[in-house]
Amino acid sequence: DLLAQNIPVIIRLKGGMGHSVTVVGIKEGVNRESVSTQNLLVIDPNGGKVHTLAQALTNYTGLNSSWELIIPVKK
Repeated sequence: DLLAQNIPVIIRLKGGMGHSVTVVGIKEGVNRESVSTQNLLVIDPNGGKVHTLAQALTNYTGLNSSWELIIPVKK
């Protein structure tokens, strides 16, 4: 719901280095019921590139890791 309102969400990745990324959107054509780490778009503060959440999880914590903390960013 926050993303639909153009409100970014900060997610802390479990394990690894305890890295955080900002979720800024969902891939086009994906509906709320089918959202997964494969289609959530995040900006990584380490380089400022857009990746999927799945890619960020792999880069920082390993293939079988997950995220743990969601913080809405207030405008």
